[in-house]
Amino acid sequence: LGKGLVCSACHLRRHRRFGPPRGAKQGALGSETASSFIHGEPERTTHFQASEFCKGCHQHAPGSLMINGKAVENTYQEWLSSPYPARGRTCQSCHMPEGRHLWRGIHDPEMTRSGVTISATIEPSTPVQGEPVRARLTLSNSGTGHAFPTYTTPAVFLKAGFLDAQGQVLPGYYEEIILQRRLDMATSPWSEQFDTRVPPGGQATLAFLRTVPEGAASLYLWVWVEPDHFYTGFYQSYPREGQDFPGGEQIAAALRNSQESQYLLYSQTIPVSRAQ
Repeated sequence: LGKGLVCSACHLRRHRRFGPPRGAKQGALGSETASSFIHGEPERTTHFQASEFCKGCHQHAPGSLMINGKAVENTYQEWLSSPYPARGRTCQSCHMPEGRHLWRGIHDPEMTRSGVTISATIEPSTPVQGEPVRARLTLSNSGTGHAFPTYTTPAVFLKAGFLDAQGQVLPGYYEEIILQRRLDMATSPWSEQFDTRVPPGGQATLAFLRTVPEGAASLYLWVWVEPDHFYTGFYQSYPREGQDFPGGEQIAAALRNSQESQYLLYSQTIPVSRAQ
């Protein structure tokens, strides 16, 4: 709550109050008894337990703007096309377990980790300066019921590079791939620049092949998540902080908030040996 989602958005329709079937847990917002005491008995419906309930906010309707054959907001359709409906795995089973009003998503590192499997291979296992090394960093969508990441806002980076003794990336010895659906909104109609997201059961791999440079102290592999990547770029397109324009302070604060949401999902450091 406090981020634009209020109780009435889900529980109020045409001045009538609705709730899940009696016996469903209410989680962090209080017990069923307390809710009924405060608000009165709601009309009970199993619709709260179906993925279709989430569709209104997380799926643009047919006839809306389609880009490269996909709606801009397409999460429900991604779930519908996955193996999860046949398994009985609904949106709520992950994002609202036991009816708790958590709505955990990509902003939550532990939630993100629970939806993917990350592995790395390095050959040879101990890189040596002056000799070639091959590294593969793989992210599998092993437990996310839609594309990873979904929608157009987040971006996930798979990165690899050699670091010096101070932990700085050596220029020219760094690679990354980005998992994102990126749209060009400067065109009319909008166009899709790329869509490198990972569908349920799929995987993405960063292949890194280099000769270990002199001065390298370690090979570093990491996965970096930017939940608000789109908004960060959007806010950065405004005049810089300190310039006098309407809403400047609010834009600067929003930019800081979007940058503070970034986090390290995975990392591995492999020491480098000097040539004999």
